[in-house]
Amino acid sequence: MNTLDVMHYEKNLCENILKTIFGINDIGVILEDLKECGIRAHLWLQIVASGLMKLVASYMLTNQEKKIFLCILLYLKTPTHYVYFF
Repeated sequence: MNTLDVMHYEKNLCENILKTIFGINDIGVILEDLKECGIRAHLWLQIVASGLMKLVASYMLTNQEKKIFLCILLYLKTPTHYVYFF
């Protein structure tokens, strides 16, 4: 019988949430797949003169919000080695 390591699942979940709100998970291949499936048109890559442009999703943080979020993390008190940065 295998046991689940809750700490690693929690870490992976937190990493994925942070990558999503910071816009790191939105890679071009995934966005092209959305276009092929015909879903979420607001996230499709847009063709511009200089190439392809990724639009900002509503759930992503702005630069100002990212700075505030990171400042909050700096003052967050946690047990040693508990908070991992990506």
